[in-house]
Amino acid sequence: MVQCYALLLYLQELVVAATFAQKFAQREETSYKISLRRLVVRGERDPFSVKVHCLLIYRLGDQTDPHVNGNLAVYTNSNGSSQIRYYDFVTTADNAIPAAPGANDILSDVFGNLIAFSRVTGGTTAMLFDVSTNTVSEVPHGPSPAQFSPVLGGNKVAFIDLNSGNGDIIVFDLSTSSLVNVSLSPESDDSPSLSPSGTAVVWERCVGSNCDILYIKGQSVAADFSCQDETGGSGLASCSGPVINGDPIDTSTVGSHSFSVTATDNAGNSATAINTYNVVYDFNGFFQPVDNLPTLNIASAGSSIPVKFSLSGNQGLAIFAAGFPASSQNQCDASEPGVVIEETVNAGSSSLSYNATADQYSYVWKTDRAWKGTCRMLVVKFNDGSQHFAKFRFR
Repeated sequence: MVQCYALLLYLQELVVAATFAQKFAQREETSYKISLRRLVVRGERDPFSVKVHCLLIYRLGDQTDPHVNGNLAVYTNSNGSSQIRYYDFVTTADNAIPAAPGANDILSDVFGNLIAFSRVTGGTTAMLFDVSTNTVSEVPHGPSPAQFSPVLGGNKVAFIDLNSGNGDIIVFDLSTSSLVNVSLSPESDDSPSLSPSGTAVVWERCVGSNCDILYIKGQSVAADFSCQDETGGSGLASCSGPVINGDPIDTSTVGSHSFSVTATDNAGNSATAINTYNVVYDFNGFFQPVDNLPTLNIASAGSSIPVKFSLSGNQGLAIFAAGFPASSQNQCDASEPGVVIEETVNAGSSSLSYNATADQYSYVWKTDRAWKGTCRMLVVKFNDGSQHFAKFRFR
């Protein structure tokens, strides 16, 4: 019997916890430039036959985040805006969910004939699309919705509500139209998932400031692992990982990485241990003229505001998650003191640029004149899932 231990610098993890308290796990970097890409979905194997379905979707933009359940494969198509499409393996039809003007739709889940997604407009609302009736409906919400990552199971929908606690998990029962807060926690809750029957919901809870093993892109991190055979065993024959113990692990690309160590004893038995870590951008910001939370920024409705930040180098322009940056209306006190934004630019629409000399990105946020007299929360979410917030009141 072989025991194998993969130890990825647990001491270093404690050190970086203080440094990276504000950073989050990140998915592998993906190019979202306008291009032709292919999405491949494969079918299942049964004892009597092999069924292989190849879905080749060629269209301008990016096709990402594929999900499959039953006869449906659903995915997000991004080409300027973000739209949800679904492919039916039986009819071979590839259709789009009806979009709302100016909205960006982000896929979260599919179950049976239902597709759940978040629609980003003035707020972010959990939505349901019934393929059988071709109808779109909203999950109940307040005046300034902030519902993210809806998932399906049985006759229920679970999602994250950023207006509750520090992001509570809410379950909506489709049969009774009732909403239940199942987490009720001051901690940050994320990644809900429902069982197929809808009778169980699980989620992640981040307790403290650092819930993942996080490293900065390009950071030098030495591998540290060891293997041992059980007492009285045949003896350890080999212990190997993707790099030699003590050599740097891979931090060249952002996203989730796996580090596996395999041990073999002299009797030919083997065991493998796998650990994961995340490589993230080194985010710094926001810089002037925007102040970070809890400061309230005061701006003129209709102005174009430069939102500046750094990722410690040029990471390209495909850095945002689909549908972001976005903003949603929220409540605020009209007498709450704030800092007036003096620096604005002339722009007809929102845009992103990078200044190599200053090592700063500038997202020009084109605000709406109709926002006068309201407060909004700007959400800058990157394609790693991390997000940063700034609060505004418009005059």
